This record gives sequence, structure tokens and C-alpha cells, in this order.
Amino acid sequence: VMLDQLYQEKVESLAQVAIVFGAKKSFFVRRVFPLIVKDLFAIFIFVFILCFASFSVPMIAGGGNATTLEILIYEKIRFSGQWGSAVLLSLLQLLFIFVFTLNPFKTQSPRLDRPRSQLIFFRGIFSFMILLSYCFLFSGYFLWQSFSGFDQLMNISGLITEALSLIPSSLFLALSVGFVVLFLLLLSAWGAPNYILQKWISGMASPSTSLLGLALLLMPFPFAIDPMLKWTVGFAYLIFSTVYRWGWLQALAKINSQIQMAELMGADNLLIYKKIIFPQMFTPACRLAGIASFWAVGDFALGKLLLPQD
Repeated sequence: VMLDQLYQEKVESLAQVAIVFGAKKSFFVRRVFPLIVKDLFAIFIFVFILCFASFSVPMIAGGGNATTLEILIYEKIRFSGQWGSAVLLSLLQLLFIFVFTLNPFKTQSPRLDRPRSQLIFFRGIFSFMILLSYCFLFSGYFLWQSFSGFDQLMNISGLITEALSLIPSSLFLALSVGFVVLFLLLLSAWGAPNYILQKWISGMASPSTSLLGLALLLMPFPFAIDPMLKWTVGFAYLIFSTVYRWGWLQALAKINSQIQMAELMGADNLLIYKKIIFPQMFTPACRLAGIASFWAVGDFALGKLLLPQD
């Protein structure tokens, strides 16, 4: 998705010009690559941070061993009870992630304002083979194994009854996250455009799940009352910066001109929020909150740390 956005913002308009002038694909790629190399590196850093702080996949596929720093922190918390060691490891991991989030590259998008169109510039046998490989080698194998796995699931006695009994609590927790994210998004729109707030939230990288779980376990009253409340607050924090970057900023940018016009006419923040921001941003906020809810349904890592039962 991020590569597609990069293509739309930086490459697509230049590709239209290249088509008109009859440039070859190889020549175009050589010329455009220096313009996007910093963006590609930024995407690499983002993916690296997600993998470095990943908990679920190493936990399931690692066979119970401390294969990553994230799993070691979890074992120190849940099995060894060495909370001091867990704090030191968490701070070390947080420092490492923080260093990688200090991305020095500030890039400008060379963009021509042209309507979007279906470009044929990158259509070819190589692109087709990549798409075919992804669809049939990876996704096809995954679906095939999933169908065989369903037969094994059906043979486990009592599984369906237990799973159905947990659907209401799963939906309740997911909707709770959605409403918290909805509130945070609408709150962040107050006084928009607030460039300091936008820069701060956009630069946030989701922290280590084990580190966040440890922090929530140590939180005092009133969050010490209910583990579900801790989980809701924690997961909303994990997902908020992601939905903010991947949709909320773009939605806010569409009404910036209206806000500036209202400010020139003497409207205060309250009137601008009531008449311009809230009516137009409520629907995008609900849509992004819904994405957060769907994401929360499949949470494994933070729930394993905080929730005392299934």
C-alpha cells in the first residue's frame, strides 16, 4: 500500500510525461529511482521497526524459545517474574527503535496536477509474473492449507461451542477500541491544521508490544481495576498513529482551504469545528475507527499479556 501511494505521489505524473515523449521503461526507471530512493529507505525502516517489535509471529512460530528480544521480554514478565530485567530489556529495545525513527530524510514530491488514469507504462510480462507468483504461489498455498486445517478443527470436540461463546466479548472489545480511536481522531482535529501535532503523531512508531504490556501492567488506579480497560487503552494507542497517518491526515488536508477561509473571515476554533470540521470529518473518522475495530478483533499479542482469560 505504501509503495502504491509513493507511486501515485511521485512517479505517476512523471510516467505520463514519459509516455508522451516515448521514453523506454529502463531509461525511465534509471531516471526516477534517485527521486524515490529516500522514500524507499523510509518504507524499509518502517517495515523493519514493525518486524523488530513483532510478537505474535515469533511467539507462534518460534517453538517457545526466546527467538527475539520481544519474546525474551515476555518470558521475563510472565514466566521468570524478573520485572527489573524486563524493564531494562524494554528500554534497550525502545532506544533501538527510537534511533531508527530519527529519519533524517526530508523529501519533496515532484508532482504534476493531472487527473489519474490507467497507465500502461508498467504493464508487461515481468509485472504479470510478479502478480501471478504472489496470487498463486503464496496466497494459493495459504488457502489450500487453510481448507485442510478446517477439517482438523472440526474434529476438536467442543471447539465450536467455546468459540461462539467468545464472540460477544471479542466484539465488545473491538467496538471499545473503535470508539476510543473515534474520540481521539475527532479530538486531534480540533484547531486543525495543527502542524506540530501532525508532525508528532506522524513520527510516532508503535512501541514494543511487550513494553506497552509491561507499562500497562504497572499502571496504578484506575487502570488497575479491569484488564479489559487496560487492553482497550493499550490497543487504541498502538493503532491510533497508524490510522492517523494512513487516512486521517489526507482527509484533513482536503478541508484546509475551507478552514483558512473561515479564519480569514474571523471564525474562532469552536465555530470552525462545529460548522466545518465535525460535519465533514465524522464519516472518515467512523471509517478509520471501523478499521481499528476490525484490526482489534484479531489481536493476539497484547491480549496474551494483559487479559487473564480467553
